[in-house]
Amino acid sequence: MSSNPISRGEPHRRPSSSRRRLRIERLEDRRLLAIDLDDWMADLPDSVRLSDVSIPGTHDTLAYGHTSQHDSTDTQDQNLLQQLESGIRYFDIRLRKVDISFGAPVRFHGHHGVVYVNVNFDQVLKDASTFLAAHPQETILMRINTKEASGIGIGLPSDISLLNSYLDGSHPDMNGLDTRSLLYRKPHTPTQLSLVTGGVTVAESTIPTLGDVRGKMVWFMDNWGDADPTLDQFTAITTPVDNGTYDSGAGVYNQMLGYISEAQLHSGAGYTRFGATGQSFPSRTPYFVSVGDSNNPGVNQLARDHFSADLGLRSTGIITFDFPESHPGLVSNVIAQNQLGLTQLFVNVAGPAIPNSPLVDDANFKSWTADANVANRRTTGSNTNTTASSIIVPSSIDAPAAIFQTHRSDPPGGNNMQWDFPVVPGEYQVKLYFAESNLNTVGARVFDVSIENQVVLDNLDVFAEAGLNT
Repeated sequence: MSSNPISRGEPHRRPSSSRRRLRIERLEDRRLLAIDLDDWMADLPDSVRLSDVSIPGTHDTLAYGHTSQHDSTDTQDQNLLQQLESGIRYFDIRLRKVDISFGAPVRFHGHHGVVYVNVNFDQVLKDASTFLAAHPQETILMRINTKEASGIGIGLPSDISLLNSYLDGSHPDMNGLDTRSLLYRKPHTPTQLSLVTGGVTVAESTIPTLGDVRGKMVWFMDNWGDADPTLDQFTAITTPVDNGTYDSGAGVYNQMLGYISEAQLHSGAGYTRFGATGQSFPSRTPYFVSVGDSNNPGVNQLARDHFSADLGLRSTGIITFDFPESHPGLVSNVIAQNQLGLTQLFVNVAGPAIPNSPLVDDANFKSWTADANVANRRTTGSNTNTTASSIIVPSSIDAPAAIFQTHRSDPPGGNNMQWDFPVVPGEYQVKLYFAESNLNTVGARVFDVSIENQVVLDNLDVFAEAGLNT
């Protein structure tokens, strides 16, 4: 036996609930999917790495409270708690340290450039705490930038002290609310990665899984040096990739498609983020680029329609929007890519990882994982072997030839070979690839294959079916 499951996930139905729900009908194949927008991460396995989750976010998250004019500094209409309840899980938190004296405490004000948006950092932590208490299976990702429009003392130890006062509740605005326990903390060693989109990556082993971060805030820290020993108080995960500053919805959309292609190749190596937003021009406000008008579709409409299909993505990465509620279905269609794409798994049985391998029936590249007993795949009752023989792989087989050079087999009279793949309940397609590279007699190796205790292949003899080394 050579390579084993490719599991392709189909959406599943969930029982009725009083939570915020959106029922999506996919016109391509009439499949139905129900999503609890305030609890959608609860449907994903604990073993999924955070960098492999398709996550909708907002750009300049706090720019909702200072104007209702949709001008060049206005990027949102919903407050943070409303954004959370509508399915948003990544937040672009831009702060400026302000000391107005006259006995008032030093604060982190929410800013969009030089404009104060009438929201302070204490409200961010209070809303996050309220939401996670009600939805402990979710996680909240935040880019914390304390350098917006400069401000006083940026990068000094006093900044860290001020952040600590917010986290431990000692800041007067926090009224004693301690949120430090909600912050996920894990160090990292960043390394440069050269991508079309640029950016920084982290070692795969440092990327947390959903199980690690449920009920937590994960902070992406901007402008904090790794050498600072006090950073072990904070989540030290690299700043993700961010680009997309165009003056039309179509311009942003086209750049987004290129970014998504990059995310497929590198989601295992680190976090990626695309800002589906526009530049500020006199007639090209964030609202225009996002929402558009009768003659110019905004990026929100274009992205919603794009993600309405099953794209078979490993991950969209993090995609941030302005005014995402303007087009119902935008956020949920990004979320739906998880249940459609995250359960796709390729395992090179008994062999090493094979990155970026093209499939015959798919223009995308797929990465085959190494055979290892890890959280999302386990095997028992078998031995590993390799063959020096060249295996003839027909052109119709949608798998790389390298996977047939290694195999597993269970010993006679021993335990049966068994594989376990924890997945979300639903319907899955499983592909098994076999090659006989050792026994050249009909009847020498005959076996059954069962899935979920149902026999799907009875008395299979690979040599009788295909011959030796093919």
